[in-house]
Amino acid sequence: MMLLASLACAQPALASPGIYKVKEMQGVGSTLGGYVIPRYEVTLSAQAPGRVSFVLGGAGTPVTQDSVLVRLGEAGLLAKRAEAVASFYSAQAAWQNSIDQYGYQLRQYNPMSSWMNPFAWGGQGMATLLGRGVSSPMASYAAGVANRAADQTIARAKLESARARIHQIDAALRDTVSVAPFNGVVLSKNVNVGDSVQPGQPLMTIASGGARQVELRVPDAMAAQLRVGQALWVNLSGVSSAIAGTVAEIDPQADPRTHTVTLKLDLPTDVSPRLGSYAQVVFPSHDRYAQVPVVPMSALLPGHSLPSVLVIKNGHSQLRVLRLGEELQGGLVQVLAGLHAGETVIVSPPPGAAAGYMPPTSSGKAAGGAEPVK
Repeated sequence: MMLLASLACAQPALASPGIYKVKEMQGVGSTLGGYVIPRYEVTLSAQAPGRVSFVLGGAGTPVTQDSVLVRLGEAGLLAKRAEAVASFYSAQAAWQNSIDQYGYQLRQYNPMSSWMNPFAWGGQGMATLLGRGVSSPMASYAAGVANRAADQTIARAKLESARARIHQIDAALRDTVSVAPFNGVVLSKNVNVGDSVQPGQPLMTIASGGARQVELRVPDAMAAQLRVGQALWVNLSGVSSAIAGTVAEIDPQADPRTHTVTLKLDLPTDVSPRLGSYAQVVFPSHDRYAQVPVVPMSALLPGHSLPSVLVIKNGHSQLRVLRLGEELQGGLVQVLAGLHAGETVIVSPPPGAAAGYMPPTSSGKAAGGAEPVK
């Protein structure tokens, strides 16, 4: 933004709009603008529905690791937990009773009892032995033991289900509390006490304290010359001298529209500029950048937040956003992305000129061709 403002102020006033064929000139090391970001940034979202009962504070509030940032109302979940605990105790009692009943059933076996003594079955004879007409005492005993064992298994399953229900409610209770994962500061607060939230709704964004980073976008060809760990000079707002930053991340994917790559630099830990403040990164000059496209600063459209020019294509002008480098002698500026040598741009466009505008020729008609301005 500072570079754009200086370029706009430095534009020479031309008598009338004209056209310029982009050419290449000897380039110099480039300076690109970016902004300061935290090394870590987290947006906390609601994990459960509820009503907000506590918020630590707004933007700028310092936070410490594991401190509570946002809390949702817990009354409904606490009531469900009390009910689940009661069910657990009931299931526990039922399971203990099933154990006792199973043991009692096992103790019913007595080989000396009359019904377990085959010699006492004389009155029943072979019919008893074959199980015809009367039930076998051994079969009845085995069936009773099996029934008690099944009752014990069912009681144990109900006990574990009640235990799992308590754990489920405890997990839901933990989801009602959002805690800070690290020491830092609140960047934005999205809810207030009394608000109703749904799962996935953002609650608060926090940034880590301490070390900062600079994020910017660089042309993909320039990014190919950089490596992680490389040192680059960084100029920060409010800091009198340049400091050494270290390349921390180079996005492996370029933006197909702007042909730029996101770059992040680590700043020294003893430097803590304000988040979002402007930063300029100085890049070294490489042989492959010895020749770069240049345009007159008067070609920049006034009043645009991003450096923009009107490029003539097939007799019509199109709006093109540029990535600018360093200023050169003769009122020229390097173009790092957005233009190629041989393309034609409009210089000194009138205020309010937009896509489709064409400068008039000497005959007073709009220019349909493009000849370079000397």
